[in-house]
Amino acid sequence: MDMNNIDEFEPSDSEKDENLSGEQFDQTAKSSWKKKLLIRGFLALLGLGILGGLGVAGVFVYVSMSLPKLSGLDDYNPPIVTEIYSNDGSLLFEGYKEKRVLAKMEEIPEIIVDSFLSAEDDKFFEHAGVDYQGVLRAMFANLKAGRVVQGGSTITQQVAKSLLLTRERSLIRKIKDFLLAQKIEKKFSKKEILYLYLNQVYLGGGFYGVKAAFKGYFGKDLNEATVAESALIAGLLVAPGKYNPYVRPKQAKKRQNYVLKRLYDNKKISEDMYKRALKEDVRLRIREKPVLNAGYYTDWIRQRVMEVVGADRFYTDGFRIKTTLDWNLQQSAEKAVVEGLKKIDRRQGFKGPINKIVLENELQDLERKTRQEILKERSHYLIFSPDGTVKDEFVYNEKDYEQVHKYQSMLLQDYGSNKMYWPGVYPEDGLLHLLEKGKSYKAVVLKTINSAKVVFVSIGGVIGIIDHDGFKWAHERVLTEERKYF
Repeated sequence: MDMNNIDEFEPSDSEKDENLSGEQFDQTAKSSWKKKLLIRGFLALLGLGILGGLGVAGVFVYVSMSLPKLSGLDDYNPPIVTEIYSNDGSLLFEGYKEKRVLAKMEEIPEIIVDSFLSAEDDKFFEHAGVDYQGVLRAMFANLKAGRVVQGGSTITQQVAKSLLLTRERSLIRKIKDFLLAQKIEKKFSKKEILYLYLNQVYLGGGFYGVKAAFKGYFGKDLNEATVAESALIAGLLVAPGKYNPYVRPKQAKKRQNYVLKRLYDNKKISEDMYKRALKEDVRLRIREKPVLNAGYYTDWIRQRVMEVVGADRFYTDGFRIKTTLDWNLQQSAEKAVVEGLKKIDRRQGFKGPINKIVLENELQDLERKTRQEILKERSHYLIFSPDGTVKDEFVYNEKDYEQVHKYQSMLLQDYGSNKMYWPGVYPEDGLLHLLEKGKSYKAVVLKTINSAKVVFVSIGGVIGIIDHDGFKWAHERVLTEERKYF
């Protein structure tokens, strides 16, 4: 064999193909099978996507066909307060199922509108009913937190839910939110949507709409609202119970600060306004009893009107009823009756003391208690402080009482000497200015001086003096049929 011609024994290309054809066939078959599998998988996914899209489209079509009509918003007529007035315009009675007083947009200051927009929907004037970026932002925030920490609903969606939909939590309801919000945006202007929103919202405390809320929480009209008050009210909307400043002041303060920060970030308030609002003491009105003046007469009027319009309409349709009652004369008559009863009681004699105080510490304890009761009674507001605490408008202070008691002891010792005749009062005592003329208070007799015919009493530490004309009626109480009292 010629080794130089060894290449003659190498297989040709065709021979190589024939020798390897078995292995290559297996690989080619596998590759072809994978391609076919991928194509079939893609087609299956595409088919599922198309079916899913058709399904979603079908759901949207079905839901859109079941949407409520928007005509109900054209004649917006929510439950509002019915009021009964005297002939001079004094309020005698309020009746309602929802305490709401409608406010025109012209009545609502810009800072209130800005507060609600900053808290709930700062893109309100930019979107067409649905803020898709806001929805995605809320979705990622909720996934990150593992719970619901943000909502993506716009103000328009909230109007749709509040006025036209139920409060159920479901995917169908959410789809209705989306569709209705866009229909509302096409039919109504932004101003009209805000009008519906700001009058419809529930803000806790039984108050519906911003006008009733500002009157209820602060005793103010809308044009008197401060930045801090506006932020506090706007912050209530998301969860009125959770952020109730009366019950949960710490949470309410955090929410208020959040809204203030949003106002500042959105350039709705200046840095100086922002800092001042953070430090502002907010005066919260203490809840008062329902208004009912001239009770028997006013209730008679209420019953007569209900006979005509029915109970449901009386408490929802916001009637304004003007009566013939003269409120000034009514007050004079009621006062005369009370004074007459007092005179009859005095003519019958002195009933005797309510209780007896023996020890000095008992006197001081009673004075402290009386002082606290009067201060609380005269507090018509609570002070909501920047540190998230709430306290009465007038607060008891032990140091003040100690100073008053020291002054009281000095005056009683000096009375009758050449130094003074009239005992006077401690001029810096804040309680002195809260005592109401003509009102009766529980008092402790501190000292009697027969020669001067005077009696010294203490009302929570404030010294009072009763001269002879003030106590000469206090003879022994005798009640007999023969005795005449008139």
